[in-house]
Amino acid sequence: MKENITYSECLSGILSAMNMRSSKLSREINIDSSLIYKWLRNERVPSNESPYIELILDSIMKRLDNLAQRKAVIELLARYEVPLSSATEDSLRFSLRLFLQSSQNYSLKVQKKLKHSRNSSTIKAHQQTDTGTMIDTEKEDPSALNRATHRSAMQLLGKTKAQLAAGHDKVQIISGSLEIICSIINLLLTAMKKHNSREPILLTCNSDLLLSPGAQELARMLIQIMEELLRSGQEIILLVKVDDNGSRTVRIIENLHLLSAGNLKVYYHKSAGESSFNKELCIVPKSGAICGFSTQSEGPPDSAFLFQSKQSIEIWSAKYYQDLSAAAPLLKAYPPQDSYEFQKVFADIEEYPGNKYVFKEGLSTTTMPSALYEKYLKLTGITGQELSYRIHLHNRRLEAFHVQIRSYQYKDIYFIEAIEELIEKNKYSFDENYILRNIKPDNIDIICQLEYLVYLLQTYENYEIAFISKSDYPHIANINWMVKRDGLVMIETYHHAIKKDASCQEKNFTIADKNIVKAFHNHFLFLWAELPGEAKDKKKVIKRLRHLIKQCRKKSEHSLSVDSLQ
Repeated sequence: MKENITYSECLSGILSAMNMRSSKLSREINIDSSLIYKWLRNERVPSNESPYIELILDSIMKRLDNLAQRKAVIELLARYEVPLSSATEDSLRFSLRLFLQSSQNYSLKVQKKLKHSRNSSTIKAHQQTDTGTMIDTEKEDPSALNRATHRSAMQLLGKTKAQLAAGHDKVQIISGSLEIICSIINLLLTAMKKHNSREPILLTCNSDLLLSPGAQELARMLIQIMEELLRSGQEIILLVKVDDNGSRTVRIIENLHLLSAGNLKVYYHKSAGESSFNKELCIVPKSGAICGFSTQSEGPPDSAFLFQSKQSIEIWSAKYYQDLSAAAPLLKAYPPQDSYEFQKVFADIEEYPGNKYVFKEGLSTTTMPSALYEKYLKLTGITGQELSYRIHLHNRRLEAFHVQIRSYQYKDIYFIEAIEELIEKNKYSFDENYILRNIKPDNIDIICQLEYLVYLLQTYENYEIAFISKSDYPHIANINWMVKRDGLVMIETYHHAIKKDASCQEKNFTIADKNIVKAFHNHFLFLWAELPGEAKDKKKVIKRLRHLIKQCRKKSEHSLSVDSLQ
């Protein structure tokens, strides 16, 4: 967002965009029109405690059903570079509030500065410290000192004095947690404008900054901008602190879908005792570096400095890479699903004892009988050693499932849209497609898998599944994951919007850090507990599956009748 915008300029711009008279506004918010004229003439600024901004927003939002006025407001926000995530009513209200509050804060600071200047205009400043007078060399006995050392020290003092006098780094002070997030957003927006992808953007996640009260919409904007940068080819390095802070870890989990955009490298550290790890850094090469910190003993950063000189950016970058050298990669990357390596990891984690929780788009391949799995592989033309080994790994997974389900809880959450697409279009989800490699399964084969799933639910008390809608989980709708308590987390990411060849967009990872594994485990249980009863009630789930099987049978019978007529 553009800096140093007065409240007068902001309000005038909004009224102009809305084609609205100030007298009309005064009547709607029930204040004297002379006060609004004073705002517009920059003679007065409403205090932060006043309700006027919310009243103004209420008046504006009533008119945004008019497409012309909505377009004018969007253009106004763009002209002043105010972040706007979408054209929805909530986003527009949020961005207009941000615009008004920023200009209000700036005007209040200017007023305070002018008042202070008037009050102190009669006071003369006589206190001046000269580095050269701080040391009275005449009082020292040169014979008592090493002359060369004394000379070097004095030269260094003189050089430092010259550097201080010549210093011209532009440093801005940022106050408030939400203001820090806004500054980070604006700094990242400069990277989008410059299209500079040669040097990585450096970010940290060491605190609860994005969990600050009122930060939800700003955090969403930040993640959206990061995703756009990643998809444009910009590399981002993210250094996160991993500890027993479950809320921050969940926030990291929810945003791991950024992995699907590529060019994101995530590292973690556990050295929570070092003071440098209590700060937040955002460094955009050639644009600026923000260092945020807390002035309180606890809590998220509430103050920050924005450095913009080349030397300052280089210094903070060096500090960032120093911290990075003590960190480790959070994720271990793997080749696509059909690789031996990734399939073996699946089999290994299935055999690890403990509760298993799955959150994914389509059905888990453990719901596919061995004979059907083998049939699918043969349809793709796989033969010999590869066929034998892939069947062996799948059977290991099935055997581990049947052994452990008797002692441990197994819960799966699936998107109902993927199951409906399997029935209607004979199409598996992206992560299951490796089995058939874009060959459509028969209706009879789909019925076979669904009936086997019903059998598993009826046979094993510890096995439960739930169907949810993607629209209810937009932030994690393109990330599949499986977690075994005290074991590993397996992650598969993809992006539907640009997915033409699933294998090109698929990215697979594992996480072994115990705190992250525990956080995934607890996060799944939280998601499960929040589901409505009908979504996870076993009897209702089985009833729904039988309805889908019936639907698939009708489709199969219709297909056979059409074929016989031909």
